[in-house]
Amino acid sequence: MAILVVPTLCSFSLVYFYGVKIIYFFFASCIVGFGLEYILGLAYHKTLNRRLWAYNDRFSISGYTSLLTIPIWGCAGIVFFILGKSIGV
Repeated sequence: MAILVVPTLCSFSLVYFYGVKIIYFFFASCIVGFGLEYILGLAYHKTLNRRLWAYNDRFSISGYTSLLTIPIWGCAGIVFFILGKSIGV
């Protein structure tokens, strides 16, 4: 439960500094990161017949990704957003 709650609450706490658009960016990063991880894992497995990574928990989706990684992808997107803002991109 902590792997879901802590990153989500930390991301939502940034609304004070960056406004509501950071929440939209969080959800967009969740969807894009989750989708890319699944597509890349599936494509690698289908082309080379080996798994690039494997998830063995009960929340995994065909072993290519896990539902538990969704908030982590959202936090990663926010980190890159803040990094881009700080260097002026």
